[in-house]
Amino acid sequence: MKNALAVERSAMTLTTIKPPVGTRLQLECPGIKERLGSQLLGYQDGGSVMVACPLRAGKPLTLEAGTHITVRLITGTSICGFSAPLLCSYEAPFAHWHLEYPAELTHKRIRQHTRVPVSLVASADEFAEGVLDSSGQWPRTLLCQNLSLTGANLLSKQPLGTLGERLYLTLRLRVAGFDQVVMVPSIIRNAPARSNDYQYGVEFFDLDEDARLVLAGFVYQQCLLETGYRDYLAEVGY
Repeated sequence: MKNALAVERSAMTLTTIKPPVGTRLQLECPGIKERLGSQLLGYQDGGSVMVACPLRAGKPLTLEAGTHITVRLITGTSICGFSAPLLCSYEAPFAHWHLEYPAELTHKRIRQHTRVPVSLVASADEFAEGVLDSSGQWPRTLLCQNLSLTGANLLSKQPLGTLGERLYLTLRLRVAGFDQVVMVPSIIRNAPARSNDYQYGVEFFDLDEDARLVLAGFVYQQCLLETGYRDYLAEVGY
């Protein structure tokens, strides 16, 4: 998924994106392999970023002032991050840290056309009876190889149709621990020749709101997994 995320390095700051207090954070600290969970407690432009002290082995983590910490957070459909030195830490009235306010953030936006690699068994059915290839029974089982909010790449042992023809694609997607089945109206936009099977690029159209939400949740979830946010997904119930 080399081009799945668009990276923006404009003058994006915490003040620009306005993450709410309580936003979950992932912290990367020197000498610690795993990412540590934390929460945003507040921030002041030109001052500091206050975060809850992460726990390790059930105890507040102790680091020296000046230690550089990488912070990642999710806001809307973007993954943001920055690196800043630890200014100071306090144990009372609760354990928390002050980090230097970052001049800018890295900002990775999940685009509408982001394609995530998958290996999903799916099925295709006629959009209207008798319109598509009649050399076999419908629906036809196939493999979905990548997926976006706007289309998919399909691999089939049987022909599905020709360019411009319509079909229904049925997908079973696991989102936030639950299986969701969506039936998506699709148009064949690409059908490159292959020797032993059939490969198709399809574009989705007329998606209802439920299907759009399930697709968006699945693609967003897969993007986070691909960029190392497995711990975050587990933390928030995915």
